[in-house]
Amino acid sequence: KECQSQQEAAVPTPCTDCLSGRNCHTCPTLTYTAGATNIHWICDSSGDAYNNEAVEGTKCTPTHQCKDEAIPAEIECKSPEEGSDEGKWFDGDNPFDEKTCDTKCPCNEITIPKSEDTNLFCDSDSQPVDDGDGNWKIDGSTTCDVVCDGQIFIPISCKFNEDGTLTAWHITYGGQDIILDENTKCFSCSGSNCEEDPNTTAATTKAPTTATPTTATPTTPAPTTAAPTTAPKDKP
Repeated sequence: KECQSQQEAAVPTPCTDCLSGRNCHTCPTLTYTAGATNIHWICDSSGDAYNNEAVEGTKCTPTHQCKDEAIPAEIECKSPEEGSDEGKWFDGDNPFDEKTCDTKCPCNEITIPKSEDTNLFCDSDSQPVDDGDGNWKIDGSTTCDVVCDGQIFIPISCKFNEDGTLTAWHITYGGQDIILDENTKCFSCSGSNCEEDPNTTAATTKAPTTATPTTATPTTPAPTTAAPTTAPKDKP
């Protein structure tokens, strides 16, 4: 019996050998790109498509969506073109490039003004950009700590929200994950540092400029000598 492609055989399941009358083809592996806000792909086959060549008929869906990037709802490994033995990835009827599949979902660029009370330390592989006006610029590929008064370290990074549909700048302060407003263009230890630039929108959550005291102020007043409640009687 002559082997057929999956489309010719009109069967939904991927092939395993030619005994079933199927002609087996595979697609190239997907190229993995690491990143906290990079799209990745989950496929309906054994193993992952990053380390294993997917057989024709394999379908994959993205882990997240981007606000400003067109991410396919599904990609599929299909039979090769005539004259080729290798399958190809498709987004519907459009070819899909497996080498650039892990799209990065960006956050808007944000300004960190340089000032006496604000400093910035970033990962060695994601250094901020000096804009030449005494400010730092960071984008979604940058992970940094904003340091206030040399005492308070506030991590700031671009992350997906809980439902995986949008990215936003997150800071960690007081043990809490705080999401900055999507229109935030500036973040500083002191809100006034951002207000000096009329073209920026300050973060809605501002860190205090001084550390919180670690010792509590005593609430019990010091003892005093009580006044007598009755007047002394005359001696007989």
